[in-house]
Amino acid sequence: MKNHIIDILIWTTSVALTACSGYATDKSAANTIVANDSSEINYNNDTFIADSSTINNFELTKIYSQAISDYIKAVYKKDKTVFDTLFFGKRTFGQPDDFPNIKLPETIENTKIRLIDPEVGKKLQKERKSRIYINMIGWVDKKKAEFILVTFSNGFEHKFDFHINYKHNDTQNEFLQEKSRIEVVIFDKKGKADHFAIFEDGKYIGDRPIN
Repeated sequence: MKNHIIDILIWTTSVALTACSGYATDKSAANTIVANDSSEINYNNDTFIADSSTINNFELTKIYSQAISDYIKAVYKKDKTVFDTLFFGKRTFGQPDDFPNIKLPETIENTKIRLIDPEVGKKLQKERKSRIYINMIGWVDKKKAEFILVTFSNGFEHKFDFHINYKHNDTQNEFLQEKSRIEVVIFDKKGKADHFAIFEDGKYIGDRPIN
């Protein structure tokens, strides 16, 4: 079911960048929380802004930053890819899965992080195909967090998806990673997306069909 959902999200994401419309899922949680610029918090040797008086806002910003950090580490572990800048689509279409109103660190894992409107993302991809554009889809509550980072490059070509799950540890009062995987889009000789090659812990473990 989740694979079917992400296939729909990928298709509707393309529509969003073309027609400036959003897409919805049936999951929503802390994503709708609004963070205020009232205090500085340190994460991964970088500083970001959040509302320290509201723990949900703090945790939401922290777990999004943590997921991006784990994304960068997982991609490097797979094929030694190093990013200079990652562009994240800041979807504000009034949908439950809109990117939350939080302020991320300017850099994570020595990678520049930029939140941009989808229209700007489309323009940047046309200007330089090597740029990386990501739609980060998250579901977060007090007990668990799940993210899918749908990654595009080469003029908005779907490259791969990063899936990661966390479970909140009450004793340590933090989210701990449970599992993650990278699903790389494999194209046939005609340039059509044929299947996903799946990697866990940097190692190829098998394939799955696109649909």
